[in-house]
Amino acid sequence: MLIIAAVIGGFIGVWIMQALIDWGILSRVMDDPLKGKILSTVAAYFILVLLSALNSNSVNGFFIYLPGAVLVGIIGIFSARKIQARIDALDESSTFE
Repeated sequence: MLIIAAVIGGFIGVWIMQALIDWGILSRVMDDPLKGKILSTVAAYFILVLLSALNSNSVNGFFIYLPGAVLVGIIGIFSARKIQARIDALDESSTFE
């Protein structure tokens, strides 16, 4: 039961950190939403693992945050595809050829 709670907490932690990184930094820098979502998820995962390792002096954070990072990454890929489809639809409607 403790493992399930740790995985759920890891998912929430990665999701919040990924949203902050994506909103605060990468959405303003990256042109491709898919690369931005993936990069922000990887950065959030490494930041949380680093903070967990510094706090607990063990590598348990690596395993706690990994399922959450995978789930957030999958959700980010689907949302980036939706965003890219909207961008492509707007670009096609403004093209005069």
